[in-house]
Amino acid sequence: PAAAATVATVATPASRITLGDPAIPVQIFGRESCSWTGRAILMLERDHVAHRYIDLDVPDNAALQAALVATTKQNTVPYIYVRGEFVGGYNALAEMQRLGQLEVATMTPEERAAANPMLAKVVIAPRPVTDEVAPAEHLDLGTDD
Repeated sequence: PAAAATVATVATPASRITLGDPAIPVQIFGRESCSWTGRAILMLERDHVAHRYIDLDVPDNAALQAALVATTKQNTVPYIYVRGEFVGGYNALAEMQRLGQLEVATMTPEERAAANPMLAKVVIAPRPVTDEVAPAEHLDLGTDD
């Protein structure tokens, strides 16, 4: 059962924000000016998924950007965590939603235990960070000398 969607823009000092808080179904660290951040929030609201949005443009949250890059190895917004696990950006979240994994991923262990037994069979495979660019010397361009 989908919980009522809740959203909060966090304006607390960055030192008091936990990256990947397992108590929060979904955390989105992004920017209001980013269309991908907006799409992620819209998807969660449409599916009634409780989430917390942290605006990195708020001066108190600006210091989080460096911590997010160091922790996730991703240089683009949004940074999305599901129950404390970094999943990636909008594309990773949309993939989870398309595959029917998002509902299961946002459940607490207690909710999973009480849910339909078929949901226990849903496997959420780890996704590679796709923001990385391969160094040119590792690319096979088919130019054998």
